[in-house]
Amino acid sequence: MARTGQYTNRRRRFGVIRISWFHAVTFCLLTSLAAAAQPQPAELIPWSWAVKPADTTDFHCPAPKSTLGTFAVVNVITSVLAVLFGNRKVVSALTRGLFGKEDSKAWRYLWLVSFGLQLGANAIVALVIQRTAGFGSTFAVGDLVLFYATRPRLSWLILGFLDAHPETNRDNKPSLWSSAARQAVIAEVILQFIAMYYAGRTVHFASTHGYYKLHADYGFQHGGAARMMYGGALLYLLTIVFNIPYVFVVVTTLSGTPSSDRTRLFFEFFTGTSSFTSWLGSWLFWAGYVRLAGNLYCPPKLSIQGVIWTALSVLGIATGTGV
Repeated sequence: MARTGQYTNRRRRFGVIRISWFHAVTFCLLTSLAAAAQPQPAELIPWSWAVKPADTTDFHCPAPKSTLGTFAVVNVITSVLAVLFGNRKVVSALTRGLFGKEDSKAWRYLWLVSFGLQLGANAIVALVIQRTAGFGSTFAVGDLVLFYATRPRLSWLILGFLDAHPETNRDNKPSLWSSAARQAVIAEVILQFIAMYYAGRTVHFASTHGYYKLHADYGFQHGGAARMMYGGALLYLLTIVFNIPYVFVVVTTLSGTPSSDRTRLFFEFFTGTSSFTSWLGSWLFWAGYVRLAGNLYCPPKLSIQGVIWTALSVLGIATGTGV
């Protein structure tokens, strides 16, 4: 009887082990199949090009926080320098009166300089990436020039605030930052219209694939990043349209068109809110994209990129103080 009981217990333990192994193997197979069925990053991004080296084993891709950190540093440094070099008196002293002239109307065409420098910076950054050893085979310079138009830029908001603030704009006279702010606003809004190309592609892709539905299936691996990218693109696209009144306020203010304090206050609040929201939308778009793309967006020389964007942005602001 004792031997029979031991034999029965052994069979039971063997059966448990066998069932456990069966369950483990089955779970692994089902998990692998589920992972294979999930949408991959390339399937969730609406364009086919990528910024990555031909051989990823020889290059360490920067983490998403490094890429976003570069944008943040550029935003902070450019905004701080904009307060200094967007000031008409400071620029006038530095250039011995060549720029920063009082009552200058040159902002009406100097926005072209700021606009051109922003696109030029994007082109230089694209060339730096393309000419880095191992890069440049999967994208064109024009792709990145347009794509980088969606970058978050903060300095124009800071200048706009300084220009509109009562303490810097007394007696309805232009502030020391007026010319720099007004040309920066016009250049920025036009850059945002260019950015609508990639923002619009993203929104169209997400809507046609049903990714704006509440229970859309992005896959368990990339769901959060995809939602952030698609949501940011939609927010950015919607608020760009509302930034048009910002240019209207700038033009009417500069041309001397009279407006009541209540009307001006309403437009300043409305355009300020929409402008900040568009900046937030671009951040969400990029934060989602770099997390979703992974090795599909693997840019080299982030510090050099940051220097180029900062230097040319500040040059455009200083030039915009007026001649």
